[in-house]
Amino acid sequence: MEPEENRLSRPGALFGAVPWASLLVWGTLLVAVYALQELFFIILTTFLLSFMVRRIVVRLASRLRPGQESPGLERWLTLASFTAMVLVVWVVFAALGSRFIEQGHIMLAKAQQVRPAETLNSLLSRTVGAYLFHSTYGDAGDPRYQQAFKDYQAKNRHGEGEYSAFTRLQSDLRIGFELRYEQTERQRLRDELLQGGTASEGFDRWFLTVEAPAMFARHREAYLARWAASVGEPADAGATGDERVTPVVVDDRDRAIRLMILDDVKADAAKLAGLKREWETATVARAWRELAASAEYRAAFEHYYEQRRQEDPIGIPFDYRTYVALGEAHGQGKQVFGAAFRKYLAAEEKLGRARLREDFEQATRAELARQWWITNPAAVSLRAHLSQDVAGIVETAAGRIETAMAHLISIPAQLVTSLLLTVFITLDMFGLKQGARSLGTSRLAPFYNEVVPSLVVFGRLVGRAFSAQGLIALCNTLLTFVMLWLLGIQNELLLSGIVLLASFIPVLGVFIAGAPIVLQAILQPGGSLTLALIAAVGILLIHLLEAAVLSPRIIGKSLHLHPVLILVIVVIGEHLFGLWGLLLGVPVAVYVLRVAMLREPIPGIYEPEPQGSSGK
Repeated sequence: MEPEENRLSRPGALFGAVPWASLLVWGTLLVAVYALQELFFIILTTFLLSFMVRRIVVRLASRLRPGQESPGLERWLTLASFTAMVLVVWVVFAALGSRFIEQGHIMLAKAQQVRPAETLNSLLSRTVGAYLFHSTYGDAGDPRYQQAFKDYQAKNRHGEGEYSAFTRLQSDLRIGFELRYEQTERQRLRDELLQGGTASEGFDRWFLTVEAPAMFARHREAYLARWAASVGEPADAGATGDERVTPVVVDDRDRAIRLMILDDVKADAAKLAGLKREWETATVARAWRELAASAEYRAAFEHYYEQRRQEDPIGIPFDYRTYVALGEAHGQGKQVFGAAFRKYLAAEEKLGRARLREDFEQATRAELARQWWITNPAAVSLRAHLSQDVAGIVETAAGRIETAMAHLISIPAQLVTSLLLTVFITLDMFGLKQGARSLGTSRLAPFYNEVVPSLVVFGRLVGRAFSAQGLIALCNTLLTFVMLWLLGIQNELLLSGIVLLASFIPVLGVFIAGAPIVLQAILQPGGSLTLALIAAVGILLIHLLEAAVLSPRIIGKSLHLHPVLILVIVVIGEHLFGLWGLLLGVPVAVYVLRVAMLREPIPGIYEPEPQGSSGK
């Protein structure tokens, strides 16, 4: 036989040695994956849920009936596992779901209404201004502080610092009240629809009045023909013009056709769900306008205000009567607001002095930040660039926040879809396995033998990696939530949800989750640079705990890569494949390096065949 090196040295030998069949199979598979990228979240979630459920079921079954394969027992264990999962999800959602959704809606509404100049001024005041204030005046015991505080009072500048903060407080309360009312009304309408109450009749009336005429106009000829057939008229009756038909007949005909359209819509579940959402939005908007114009508005807002004040007494320091008085004065300018604020300070014997100090510090920080922004050479250069770019930057950031919030809000529906798919897959796992094995003896055997073994290894690797990372993400999220709650940082549920998702992104996830927390700590009512620094230190300690304790114990060394290599993979993956490059970049790299190239064993996932083995 001709030596291998001689055959490869012949012209075209290397070209002929290329495994074209394998390349064709894998190329087709990659094209299919690319075509389904819009469904990646559902596909990945379904796979991970199925992987975790199967691990639980197989482990329990092996303990109950060791050494035996029992499809019936595994089906019952699968149902028990899903029942437990649904109960846990239901309990968590019942306890935290409404608050999480409300925080998401409020942040989304704020992102849509953000004003670049006000946001920049607030950020500068609480960072640069806070630093300059401390270096210039020190703390409350410093003589410089005491003299500046006396000068502030002597000049009757009361309320200057609170004036801009009160604007943000009003906006926050208005947005929160409207969103909570909208959420309550939507839930009430949905409950009535499920019970077949007056809301169902309201939807029918709305559809027959608003939507049915438009749909009739778009498909007039077809509906006229159906109506004529239903009443036994000729096919062209009423279709050539209404001048030959009496008004009474036209009214009866149109009413019958609208009811026909309503029946058609109710037979299409997807279209009916979309129309119900439109009806909900229109109904809630009308109810909100009616409430805003009614005498009940003030009582409803006062009830909401007291609830919010109980939840956040630091962010909402005024009782309702004081808030109303300050609000009325706020609309008349700084001087009137300052006079109302002095009355409030005089009435508050215990808290008045502390509130006046806080007002002084806010006004002075803002003034120092404004002076720095105008006179400092670095700030002048930065201002020259931002004067043209800041609006676009803030608008882009707001758009990304809006997109991210929309995705977060849509996640529950996608998770429900994944859960249903997982149920069907895991309950019939034995049938699916037999069907897959039958491909090995069919005409698709080359495809099966080429792809399936590699996919099994890759699937195990991805499943193990995500399961371990999911446990770490849960620990990070719980620790972060406790930290946010202890520090009094608002939107703690929403920020913890961001941490949960970002924990699946290696290296960069720390910064992606940390940035919103730091900004919230700075910009929230009562926020400061000190609070942001404490939050940043807390985030760092949590991730040091992850790197030193959780990750080595849960993930192990076999799935680890060097941090520099991980960063390169994440950057390249995000550039080429977006979010999925961030999530799947590292597992793919581990597979390529350890399995495809180095053929290193990964315990419980991949054991390479000994060299020289025939593979049998």
